[in-house]
Amino acid sequence: MVIKNPEVAALSPVLLSALADPANKTKDALHALLECEFVHTMDTSSLAILVPTLTRALLKERVGDLKKKAAAITGNIINIVVASASSQIVDPKLTKKAIPTQQAQVLVLLQPYLAQLLPGLQECLIDPIPDVRATSAKALASLVSATCTRASAPGSAPFNAPNTYNSPDEDVEEMRGLLPWLTNMMTCDVSPVERSGAAQGLAEVSLALGAARLDQLLSTLMSLQSSERVEAREGLMWFFSFLAMVLKDNYMRYAELTLPLILNQLA
Repeated sequence: MVIKNPEVAALSPVLLSALADPANKTKDALHALLECEFVHTMDTSSLAILVPTLTRALLKERVGDLKKKAAAITGNIINIVVASASSQIVDPKLTKKAIPTQQAQVLVLLQPYLAQLLPGLQECLIDPIPDVRATSAKALASLVSATCTRASAPGSAPFNAPNTYNSPDEDVEEMRGLLPWLTNMMTCDVSPVERSGAAQGLAEVSLALGAARLDQLLSTLMSLQSSERVEAREGLMWFFSFLAMVLKDNYMRYAELTLPLILNQLA
């Protein structure tokens, strides 16, 4: 296995130590990754040595700070993969060969690891510590942006194209259950912390998926306002709260729809 990314290659001793002794060396590996400034493209071999350590930290670490670091690094690595694919796009006019799209290149790199990364981010999303939940929600949104066709790239403004329809249900198999999981966790009989985390994750993912998908999602969720279950109504309020923070000025387009509901629930 030849690691092509120079930054990952330089960190390979500490990363291999974390693989050999995860209980004692994961902390050092996460610290080294956070301190590292990645400037080169990401490759499959580099991900193969990175993902196991990140997955273990997301799923098995008990220290909240390490979970937060693992979620932040995961989000950063996903964004680096997207940037790497973008930098490798070749103008089709310059070659007679079929050039894979940026989306296809991203999936080639990330899809083998979705079954590992997604459960870890979901687990951290319902962690008792708010910072862990918030960081995981953003990383989850980056994963959706990277893997779902027509989803907005990280840092872009999806609400500038309101007619775009984006959905993980139409794309990668590993991502198809994400929205149902988020909406169910947000409204089911679990702790308020878990419902809050799912609502925050759903809000961040909504930003990544774009306005048309959010419009459809809201039309489905609005029925929860009359639910007999307190958990469902509370989850909806959490979602609106996080949605306002995520969308910022763009939330105004939903104010007329959501504010009367919020005021009614507060009365």
